[in-house]
Amino acid sequence: MKMNAPHYGITYLLLLNCIVSISSKCTEIPEDFKPTPAKKLMRNKKLLGMVEKKFMSFMGLSGPKPNRTKSRVHVPDHMWDLYYKWNRENHDKSELADTARLIHSDDGKTPGQMNFNISVIPNKEKVHRAELLLFAEQKRGISPYRKLHLFKPKFKDGNRILAFYKKIRSEHKGYLKLDITDLIKDWKVNGVENSSMIVEIDRKADDLNSVHTRKRRSLSHKEWQKKRPMLIVYSMSPNNKRVKEPSPSRKRRNVRVSNDMYMPEINIPKANETHQKVKRETCRLRPYSLDFKDFGWDEWIIAPNSYDLNFCSGACPKPLGPHFNTTNHAVIQNAVLGINKQLVPQLCCVPTTFKDQTFLFLDSSGKLLLKTPVEMIALGCGCH
Repeated sequence: MKMNAPHYGITYLLLLNCIVSISSKCTEIPEDFKPTPAKKLMRNKKLLGMVEKKFMSFMGLSGPKPNRTKSRVHVPDHMWDLYYKWNRENHDKSELADTARLIHSDDGKTPGQMNFNISVIPNKEKVHRAELLLFAEQKRGISPYRKLHLFKPKFKDGNRILAFYKKIRSEHKGYLKLDITDLIKDWKVNGVENSSMIVEIDRKADDLNSVHTRKRRSLSHKEWQKKRPMLIVYSMSPNNKRVKEPSPSRKRRNVRVSNDMYMPEINIPKANETHQKVKRETCRLRPYSLDFKDFGWDEWIIAPNSYDLNFCSGACPKPLGPHFNTTNHAVIQNAVLGINKQLVPQLCCVPTTFKDQTFLFLDSSGKLLLKTPVEMIALGCGCH
């Protein structure tokens, strides 16, 4: 049975920054630590602003919070599928993207034309892939093909250039997925600011609904949201320090060198385990859940509603047992510490294994964004 995670306030978030940092001085959280109610902490606007700024930086946001709330935003099924896929344990972490940005087309004045403002893609992000999704419906009594033209965004010479031309079969139904990665990458190198990518559909009076472009006024709001054209750009944040999984040979070497003191992680003890007093006093993983609603962040964070950071706390005993996930360096330091406490500092109980966390949220302009910051959840602890 999973233990219920106690709720701590903003004060603990600041302590967490000390705990997970590599430092010569450990910050121990006392066993009788009593969390401050979130409502009381909300009154400290300065403290709240500091924590919110730090958290938003993980999301790649530097500006103000979005001017739209999630209750007014429709999340396409495609974005939900991506969210669950990226959150799965077996998701391929070697994929060269940690961000998926949804860009809807702007309603243009020309029938059959879609404008995608791609200047919202930050220059600092490295584009990995870009997909254009257009919803098409099967129509009878029309020509077998519809013509799609995609024009490059404005470039420095001011000319509009045809990127590619494609015929769409009229019997196709559902979303058409077009790979336009090269076009977006080319624009990031040679494009100009505030530019839009233009997509045009050659349409006639008898097939106005064959490919949905700007037909919002002729459809119900719910139906329009399901068929709205969209561009999804996959990119990698510049501050992402995604670490590759260690190779089998590296794993074997670690076990061989520290065979008498190595263990992958320290699990959270179950409530019915014995020696609770001892376990509480020694280094182990402790549950901690951050509820976005308590701090008003649920207005712009769509999913998840909360997430489990967890933290490490407790004493590092002498001698160190095999379950403290330690290193040879820590063993020697602990031995020297036993001889003279003035020579070296105490070992710290710190997170040693982590898990990424995917967030679905609104950016400062109110656009949907999917991002997976690395090492957001502590899974195991050790003495270092």
